[in-house]
Amino acid sequence: MHDVKPLLALPPPAAYALERLNAAGFEAYLVGGSVRDACLGREPLDFDITTQAIPDEIKAAFLGEKLLETGLKHGTLTLVKGGQQIQITTFRQDSTYSDSRHPDQVAFTRSLREDVLRRDFTINALAWHPRTGLIDHVGGVEDLNNRLIRAVGDAKTRMREDSLRVLRALRFSAKLGFAIEAGTLFAMMSEGERLLGVSAERVADELNQTLLAPYVAGALRDHPRVLFLALPEL
Repeated sequence: MHDVKPLLALPPPAAYALERLNAAGFEAYLVGGSVRDACLGREPLDFDITTQAIPDEIKAAFLGEKLLETGLKHGTLTLVKGGQQIQITTFRQDSTYSDSRHPDQVAFTRSLREDVLRRDFTINALAWHPRTGLIDHVGGVEDLNNRLIRAVGDAKTRMREDSLRVLRALRFSAKLGFAIEAGTLFAMMSEGERLLGVSAERVADELNQTLLAPYVAGALRDHPRVLFLALPEL
C-alpha cells in the first residue's frame, strides 16, 4: 500500500471545504473512495467529506457559497465550487432499513468512529485529514494490504441494510482485483434473495459497472453465484 499523504494532493475545492469546516470549529475528514484509491496509488476522482457539523452548521460555515440540498434528509449537502462538486455529510448513525436500501431514519453523531461503523466495506471506511493523516477504525488498511473486500462489522447486517451491497462487493472485486472475504461472501449468498426487491435500474447500473471493470473475468470466475442472484433466469 502506498503512503497516502503525498498522494492526496487535494483539488482546491476539497481543501477549501476542509479548511472552512475546521475554521468553524468542526472535525472534518475525507472519507470513502478517494482515501481508498489514494492508498492504492490511484488518482482519486471524487472527494467526499464527513464532518461533525450538522446541516445547519454546514450551511453557516459556507455562507455565500453554492450548496445543493438534494441529500439533506440524510445529512448531505453538496458544495459546488471551482467546477467540482464536494459532498459534505454529517457524521451519522443509521436506523433500520425497512426497504433494504435506505435507512428509515438517520441520527447525527459527533463521533467519526460511530459514522464509519455504518459504512459498507472496510476499504471504504478509511478517513484522512492533511494534518492528522489516515484514520482506520475498522481494519481497512490491513484489508487493502491483503487485497480483501470485507464488510464492516456484522456482514449479514450490512447486506440486510442495503441489498445492493451484494452486487457492490462483486463490483469492487471486479474493479480492484480483490478477493471477497469468506464471511462477507457467505452473507452475500445468504441475503442475496433480497435483491429481488431492488429496482431493475439499480441492479442494471451495478452490473454494467461490474462488466466494464478491468478484473471482471476473475471476479465472475471466483464468484459466479453472485451474478445468478441478480439474474436468476440465467
